Amino acid sequence: MSDLDDVLSSHKFPENIVGESLENKKKYFDDAFEKFIDKFVLQKVNISDFNDRDDCVRNYATCFIFLAILVMQMKDIASQGDGNRNLINQKLLQSVFKSMGAYSKYAIERFLGIAHTVLANSTPI
Repeated sequence: MSDLDDVLSSHKFPENIVGESLENKKKYFDDAFEKFIDKFVLQKVNISDFNDRDDCVRNYATCFIFLAILVMQMKDIASQGDGNRNLINQKLLQSVFKSMGAYSKYAIERFLGIAHTVLANSTPI
């Protein structure tokens, strides 16, 4: 779109989406969201492409989306009290902290927290 008044030329809603059942609307939403996640959040980066043309705005937006989804997942997990999903997100959070040099002390704390959780939940041999 060249300005705010233009009509969408791609990624249009299906014309009959309003009359569809709730199940079909959810399926359409899930498919569209999956394409969005695959393209912008779980993108595969080729290092040679990264060095040739560094798109800082796209990198920032992708990082922002990834971290926002991580925070939303953590809030959701905390409200549900799901320990297994919490452990998965804690491991992901550890890698995020480790990748940011200034926060490596938090990565060590996450590692210790994960180790304590795993040891506390494991059965003795």
